[in-house]
Amino acid sequence: MVLPDVLQWVATGRKTGTLHVERRSVQKRIILRDGNIFSSWSNDPRESLGQFLIRLRLVTEEQLFRALLGQEEKGRLLGSILVAEGVLTEDDLRRALKSKAEETVYDLFLWPSGQFEFREGEFPDIHITFESLVTPVILEGIRRVDEWQRIRAVFPNLETTFKVSGPPSAGADPVEKQLLALAAAGKSLAEMSLELRRSEFETAALVFELYSRGQVAVGQVVAESPARDP
Repeated sequence: MVLPDVLQWVATGRKTGTLHVERRSVQKRIILRDGNIFSSWSNDPRESLGQFLIRLRLVTEEQLFRALLGQEEKGRLLGSILVAEGVLTEDDLRRALKSKAEETVYDLFLWPSGQFEFREGEFPDIHITFESLVTPVILEGIRRVDEWQRIRAVFPNLETTFKVSGPPSAGADPVEKQLLALAAAGKSLAEMSLELRRSEFETAALVFELYSRGQVAVGQVVAESPARDP
């Protein structure tokens, strides 16, 4: 089955349970209630809650580090610790969790293959909740597949590096400035993705925008190992 059919089957049947998906060493779980996306889990470090909180500028590196230490000592959920300490509001946490879950699903659309199992009725105890409708997520996932093909026609693989053509534009945001600095340092798309704590698609899309504006050019393209683990 293709991924959109799997998600549509869950949504149409208004199913409650956990969709387990894996490819090589990457494992993800999409928790659904009544056919809607309710939460997520992933062992990809870029899809951890802490990374999304940093990306959304809701916490600092220092605040996250302290909370992670507290999580080890107290055995409590990271989000609960940050809310209890007043670092985050429940609304901020909910927004980060929603973004995290949707990005976890979007990344699945770019997998060439994988295995899945839907475990009906498997539903963890969750305190901070949100819901994302499946159909808009499917539409965005399909859009990203089309966009990814357009990007890959210019950036052949994730080992692509770049040459910077000029300084950041006036009013450039911090992410754009960071991207240009990484490009100038000779970082590949894969390395930029880790530095930015973003998916490979998001990183490539941001660099492609800079390429379209003439601010970066393709530098060196190194052959990508076919056995590369995502």
